[in-house]
Amino acid sequence: MKSIFYGVSILLSLVGAYFAYDNSNKLKAEQAKTEELLDKKKNLITSGVKNEERLVELQQTLAEADKQTAEISASLDSAKGKESSMEKTLTRYEAELQSIDDELEGFTQLKDEIESALGSIDVENVAEIPDLLDKLESDVQDKEDELDDLDLIINKLKAKVKNESVAKQSTVDRLMAIKNNINGNTVGATVTSVNKDWGFVVLNKGADNSPIKEDSELLVHRGGKLVGKLTVATLNAHQTICDIDDNNFHQGLMVRPGDRVILKDPIAR
Repeated sequence: MKSIFYGVSILLSLVGAYFAYDNSNKLKAEQAKTEELLDKKKNLITSGVKNEERLVELQQTLAEADKQTAEISASLDSAKGKESSMEKTLTRYEAELQSIDDELEGFTQLKDEIESALGSIDVENVAEIPDLLDKLESDVQDKEDELDDLDLIINKLKAKVKNESVAKQSTVDRLMAIKNNINGNTVGATVTSVNKDWGFVVLNKGADNSPIKEDSELLVHRGGKLVGKLTVATLNAHQTICDIDDNNFHQGLMVRPGDRVILKDPIAR
C-alpha cells in the first residue's frame, strides 16, 4: 500500500514539475511578445517625433511662403496704384495669391490631422500605424512638390511685374518726348494788330522772348482751328512783323487781332 502511495506521490511531483516547466516557457514567450510590442511602440513614438520635426520645418517653409506672398501682394498693389491699365492683370494675380492662401490653409489642416493621428496611436492598432505613416509621408511629399510649384508661380509673377514696370516706364518716356515736342511747337505768340492796307500783322513775340527765327513759318489758330499761315518779314527783339498772303489762308478766313500763333515745324529737343 505504501509503495502505491509513494508511486502516486512521485507521479504527481513529476506532473507538477512538467506543468511548472511548461508554464515557465509560456511566461517567457509572453514576456518576449510584450517586449516586442513595447519596442514597436517605442519605434512608432520615435517616428512620430521625427514627423513632428518635419512638420516644424514645413511650418517654417510655409511662413517663408507667407512672407513672399505678402511681398508680392505689396508689389502688385503698388503697380495697381501707378498704372490703371494694369488693373485686370492685378486682379488675376490676386486670384492666384488667393489660391496660394487656400493651399496654405490646406497645409495647416493637414498638420492638425497628423497631430491628431499621432496622438491616437495605440499598441492595439499597431497594424494600422505603418499605413498611416506611409500616407502622411506621401501627403507631405505632395505638399512639398506643390510648394515648389508655388515658388515657380511667385517668381513668374515677379518677372511679370518687372516687365510691365519696364513697359510702363517706356510708355512714360515716349509721352514725355511727345510732350517736349509739343512744347517746342508752342510759341505762345498773339497777333496784336493787323494792317490790311499794307498786308502785314504784328506779333507780341520776337527774337529775345520766343524761338521765332527769320525763316520760321507760323500757323495761325483761332478757337482751336487752323486759320492760315504767316511768313516772317521783320524780326525784332520783342515783336515780329509778318507778311499776309491771302493764298495761305482758308477760304473766307483772315487773320485778326487776338489770334494765336505757333511754329509750323517743332523745335528739335
